[in-house]
Amino acid sequence: MKFTAKISRNLRDTNTGAPKVLLRGIMTEEDEFRDHAWVELNRELDKVLKHNKEFKRKQGNGSAIIEFEADVKNYEYRGSVYKQTLNNIKTVRILGKA
Repeated sequence: MKFTAKISRNLRDTNTGAPKVLLRGIMTEEDEFRDHAWVELNRELDKVLKHNKEFKRKQGNGSAIIEFEADVKNYEYRGSVYKQTLNNIKTVRILGKA
């Protein structure tokens, strides 16, 4: 499934085996998927963060709008609420500055 989202250098769990990056304003081709989601920082997303000039600025962490393909994953939150997140993110392309 295709998505667009804003990405910046907002990271967590960087000292673990599964660091995550925050995606905001995640949209499908038709509708909003989620207002935000922490997703695994894979090679494709790391490459975007390392090569986008917006993230190399000294003021702030910059942000960009990206387009990508991902699988939707359902998970249980606090025992009774079911939510969705994204995994297997691939084919990441920078669309522009956020």
